[in-house]
Amino acid sequence: MSDRTNSEKPRQKRAEITREKICNAAIRLLGRGGGNAVTHRAVADLAGVSLASTTYHFKDKEELLRRSFEWLIEHYSSHTRQQLEVHLESDLTPEGLARFVVSVSRQSLREEDEREVVSAWYAFMLEASRNPALQETAEQWYQATYDYYERILERFNTRNKVEDTRRLVDFLIGYEFSMLALHRHAVGEKDIASVYTQLVRSMIDGE
Repeated sequence: MSDRTNSEKPRQKRAEITREKICNAAIRLLGRGGGNAVTHRAVADLAGVSLASTTYHFKDKEELLRRSFEWLIEHYSSHTRQQLEVHLESDLTPEGLARFVVSVSRQSLREEDEREVVSAWYAFMLEASRNPALQETAEQWYQATYDYYERILERFNTRNKVEDTRRLVDFLIGYEFSMLALHRHAVGEKDIASVYTQLVRSMIDGE
């Protein structure tokens, strides 16, 4: 039994790596060309795996998109959460929070690889608006983002945590979406950080 268990571990690890490659490729394709760009063959080519591997792990396009975004939610949420924890340890102020959030968004929109991922988020949301089977995952993404910012605002003792969190999340989503659509930075980094800081301060001060 022990030998069998030991032999299965490398196989399971290889399968996990293959699934991650497929998920990452699906995200990239969605970010580059929308839902129509995501096919099993295109994903296999970009991921560097066989077509049989994609159909083995994901039976159809719907499952491929859904599972890819579940993977992305976990991957990016944990990474950004770790970054923020380190940042807020040394700068727990509305200004510090604003600088961090804006810098993360700017970096995501400047670098091509990261821009594809951000584009894929919004392309997936559009896909979910047309496909009820994807809506649960879209809600999972929004809830993960909401929970993330709710934990942040707990440190600032805002007056209405539920409403304030929703305002912050919707502000950031709107900001990123407009920057993607315009393909430029219509608002300077200092300007948007100032607006963001005022928004956080209004929640703390009740203005």
